Amino acid sequence: MPDRKSSGWTWPISILALIVFLDLIALTWYFWAMPVDLFNEKKKILTTVASWAGSILTFLGIRYKFKKGQSIEQVLAIRPVQLCVIAFTAIVCAFIVPIHNLSLLVTEPDLNTPVSGVTVKMDKEEFERTGSSNPRGKIKIAGISAAPHKLCFERKGYTTKCVNTGFMEAIIPWHESPVTMAKAEGKIQIRTIPDGAEIYLDGDDKTSRGETNTTLTLTTGTYRVMLKKAGYDPIPWEEIRVTETDNASLKKTLKAIPLPPLPEYPLQVLSYPADAEIWVDGALRARTKATLRLTKGQHKIIVRKDDYRPQEYNVAIPHEEPINCILQR
Repeated sequence: MPDRKSSGWTWPISILALIVFLDLIALTWYFWAMPVDLFNEKKKILTTVASWAGSILTFLGIRYKFKKGQSIEQVLAIRPVQLCVIAFTAIVCAFIVPIHNLSLLVTEPDLNTPVSGVTVKMDKEEFERTGSSNPRGKIKIAGISAAPHKLCFERKGYTTKCVNTGFMEAIIPWHESPVTMAKAEGKIQIRTIPDGAEIYLDGDDKTSRGETNTTLTLTTGTYRVMLKKAGYDPIPWEEIRVTETDNASLKKTLKAIPLPPLPEYPLQVLSYPADAEIWVDGALRARTKATLRLTKGQHKIIVRKDDYRPQEYNVAIPHEEPINCILQR
């Protein structure tokens, strides 16, 4: 049995060979562990095969560059090769070891309103990462590897937002990735009796948001609603909360505004014989002798008494002259 020293397999060389093998295993795991939607199965297989093939071809190239028939331990004993292995291992560790941080800035779509209290789930994790965005909308995710990641941002009252991050976003420590989150939407059903009332929101009594009966789609939150319809008392500002889970509703019965009384004019009605009935527009109003108060316009007046023929008058009010009715049998 040849001794270890004569064969060239010294402890440093053996450790170096083990490091190369572990680097390849780590790279294989690195590519295979990536989420499918970021790095599909075909690319995973091709990249893994390429990493192994590249390593083998590199070894064969070094082997035949210096001297044909060199063994693995002889190649690993070459100083430049050892330096390359060390550098390659450092690069692999930089990618594989979860030592990187990812800085994010979460805002609403206007890019000016920060969103605080946002939590993050990464890749296929079922749990939320520790911490949430601060009042300035900033959040830092620590302990991640330098790889593409799928991040899902959640906050009550906002639509869940999922984004894909790249290699460089995790590697560059001072980089801050922007993320926008839109408020969730809900529905509010507004009905009135009668319908056709104008809808106003949040103190703006100039801009109508539509007419009842209707359903509005609004971002979640608390709103003040006012309703107006000509000829009816307005419904004053009333708070109503819109959520993404339950449809809010507002139902109101409008109260008609009483019309002001019309001006009335006097009309005196006399008859012979007296004590005859005075009918105005089909309704009994008085008995002669009487002074009626009637609104402006045409009126039909009938004077009648038992055993006498009724007398009918069409009168335009105002009418200054009295009606003198002589009843006949």
